[in-house]
Amino acid sequence: MRPMPVGARFRARLRIAEVTPKPGDSFLLKEEVWLELEDGTVTLAAEWLFFLGPRALPEA
Repeated sequence: MRPMPVGARFRARLRIAEVTPKPGDSFLLKEEVWLELEDGTVTLAAEWLFFLGPRALPEA
């Protein structure tokens, strides 16, 4: 969205947008991510995808 100055204070906001079961006890996790400067200016907006295989989660 725009550059983040070196040394700037910022906050990260994350939201789990979707979890999709996949074969073999796996999941596809979609997160929405925003990085904001202290004044609320968004410097990054993204969707991150994570594939979690069967060994990614601890056994119960």
